[in-house]
Amino acid sequence: MNSTDMRGYFFGIDYPAHRDDLIRILMQAGAPDDDVRIVRELPDRNYSGLFDIGQEIMPRLPIVDAGME
Repeated sequence: MNSTDMRGYFFGIDYPAHRDDLIRILMQAGAPDDDVRIVRELPDRNYSGLFDIGQEIMPRLPIVDAGME
């Protein structure tokens, strides 16, 4: 998952949204299992919007080394 994916999944939903709502949205969208797992690991609470979700998700994302080609 990256910030673009997150906006695509969660843009335009009604906030506040509970973590379980976010999981349901991902599953209905057919999101990869790794994305669903990341959201399942978020604190069990309501989220006020994309920024709030991003604050929790970003530290959990794997670090990708773009490297030099």
